[in-house]
Amino acid sequence: MHVICKKCSEKIAVAGRPSGSTSLRNANVHGNVHVGGGGISFGPGGSISFGPGGSISFGTPMKSAFTCPSCGHATEYAPDEITND
Repeated sequence: MHVICKKCSEKIAVAGRPSGSTSLRNANVHGNVHVGGGGISFGPGGSISFGPGGSISFGTPMKSAFTCPSCGHATEYAPDEITND
């Protein structure tokens, strides 16, 4: 994966794309449940139960800052600016 420097147009190699966030409030998770990366997945026997005011919220991926090794310019890139090689 890579981004293109916004100053000199050099290709900057990056390790990956950020994922969104997931938060649970006043909730109990039981069994085979994975929470994270902007999603929730259930395996066999997995369940979520909520108490008063309980909720699930999903956040959008945040921007990532990268520095160009050629010109030294540092800036933030949105997840959709990170492209596959």
